[in-house]
Formats: sequence, structure tokens, C-alpha cells
Amino acid sequence: MEQLLKALREAGWAVGVHNDYWLNGTRRTFWLFTHRNGLWIKGEGDTDMDALAECDKQARQIFAPSP
Repeated sequence: MEQLLKALREAGWAVGVHNDYWLNGTRRTFWLFTHRNGLWIKGEGDTDMDALAECDKQARQIFAPSP
């Protein structure tokens, strides 16, 4: 998890919100990152890794090279 957070930060993303919560008796977590260029990404899941993997996926799509 720390490596994923480090990679996102090195790519210019900053944690805007991290929240753990309960939904219908299930623990969930939410991460939102902002970028200095005004973009944002968010991930939600049962674990931090699930949510961060979604954030990483979105970040890679945003900055993927155009074909």
C-alpha cells in the first residue's frame, strides 16, 4: 500500500480525502486525490488496497499516452 501511495504522490497526486465508514454493516474505505492540474480521482472499496487500486487505474488512464 505504501508503494502505491508513494507512486501516486510522485506522479503529482495529493490525498484530498481518506475516509473509513460503515455501509449496511460492512466496513468501506474511500480515497480521493487531487492533482495540481485541477483533476481528481477517487476510489472506494472494502479495503484500502481495493480503493487505491481503483485510484491508480484512473490515474494511469488520465495520463496514458494517446494512440
